[in-house]
Amino acid sequence: MTTKYEEVTGRILSMLERGVPPWRRPWTGGPSFPTSWTTGKSYRGINTWLLEPGEYLTFNAARAAGGHVKKGEKGTSIIFWKFLPPREGEDNGFAMLKSYTVFEVGQCEGIPRRHHDEKTIDFSPITEAERIVSLYKNPPSIRHQGTVACYRPSEDSVTLPPKETFHSEAEYYSTLFHELGHSTGHASRLKRGITGGHDHSAYGKEELVAELCSSMLCSMCRIDNSVIDNAAAYIQHWKRAIEGDSHLIILASAQAQKASDHILGIHASSVSDDESVPLPLGASSEGAA
Repeated sequence: MTTKYEEVTGRILSMLERGVPPWRRPWTGGPSFPTSWTTGKSYRGINTWLLEPGEYLTFNAARAAGGHVKKGEKGTSIIFWKFLPPREGEDNGFAMLKSYTVFEVGQCEGIPRRHHDEKTIDFSPITEAERIVSLYKNPPSIRHQGTVACYRPSEDSVTLPPKETFHSEAEYYSTLFHELGHSTGHASRLKRGITGGHDHSAYGKEELVAELCSSMLCSMCRIDNSVIDNAAAYIQHWKRAIEGDSHLIILASAQAQKASDHILGIHASSVSDDESVPLPLGASSEGAA
């Protein structure tokens, strides 16, 4: 009996053989670099590494603008050199290193984005997708801010752009499932050894696992048709980047099934090899229309 997981893997393999269009980011932009909300200027130097793309301001700047930082939010320290004139009796001036703590606009309330003119959607949650998220026991924390989607193993946290900036609800959940897929590899869960290091091959394989996991979960809540083209494009990119292993997708698919099972609360011992995986609300074992 073909499981839902095998069906999704088969569809993606078929698309990879035919060729797919380039991957596109499923949410709208905002600044391409970390930017000062107050001045509109991009940060420079090491601050571009300390901050993700987005709009940032200090605690006091938020208050002065009539808003405030949300309770419990943690800021990021940035640094800059302030060049001072020579002191009395000295020929040369000197530089003083200073630091500020800044917060992304998404961490604030009452602060509108100034440098974001892309259209947004009137976001409407998808019941089946929300149910899948609710099945994840002891999940990572999830926050919505900035213009980057990522999972941080060190914090066990998922960060996504605001929901309304995605092109569609389906693409929001596809991205959320991708990052939740990464989170299953944490040392407290399936222990896939994800460290965020610089091993390009290991990183690429983990990306395949996460994207296949996302495709499987999307299929279960019947939103796969609207996102699978982009999923195949993303997988094609990493497949080419890794190169070599002809069995890579199949191996990643097995890991993705374990990741999906973990999110759904299904334990390997409770599902036999020839048994289809139980599907949540509204899903069909025959696939989405």
